[in-house]
Amino acid sequence: MHEVSTIGVIGAGQMGGGIAQVAASTGFETIVFDARSDALEACRTSHASRLARLVEKEKMTSDDMTRALGRLRYVESLDALAGVDIAIEAIVEDASIKKDVFSTLASMLTGNQILASNTSSISITELATSVGDAAGRFIGMHFFNPVPIMKLVEVINGLATDATTTARTIALAEAMGKTPLPANDRAGFVSNRVLMPMINEAFYAWM
Repeated sequence: MHEVSTIGVIGAGQMGGGIAQVAASTGFETIVFDARSDALEACRTSHASRLARLVEKEKMTSDDMTRALGRLRYVESLDALAGVDIAIEAIVEDASIKKDVFSTLASMLTGNQILASNTSSISITELATSVGDAAGRFIGMHFFNPVPIMKLVEVINGLATDATTTARTIALAEAMGKTPLPANDRAGFVSNRVLMPMINEAFYAWM
């Protein structure tokens, strides 16, 4: 099973930045892509300040912080992700935009690289239609906010996801210090399917 050493994160927002922070802090070379230079600079600043706070709280050594920051790269060109072992998308929850990104990634990453989406609600099988023959390497990897604190990661198979991709993604989540939860590609996956009835009951009680 091919080991992941370099992670690409698409999206420098709150979720993407959190995923990148965890990846770099757990020993992975990490490339953060965003088309907006201001978003990348904000992400870079956030990483430095968040890791510095961990050092202040004695949850990380200054040497570990320096190493983690050294593993992070920030890029405005998607082409810079050509050498990653997994690309984790963490952009706006819009299926058409995600599909456009994954179509480009699939044309770049033609080996055994994993294509993963952090979507919390969009069908993995539907998103995988954008990657053609790479659908077996497509999977959901749903982190929870705030990523550096929340341990759970839903690992969601699409109809075409192969067993090797699932095993590699679970192993990666564990290597990142997370607790992987395999889930089927159903509306809401696991967490939201549990949460929504609770919200409905609370609403009925309030009414």
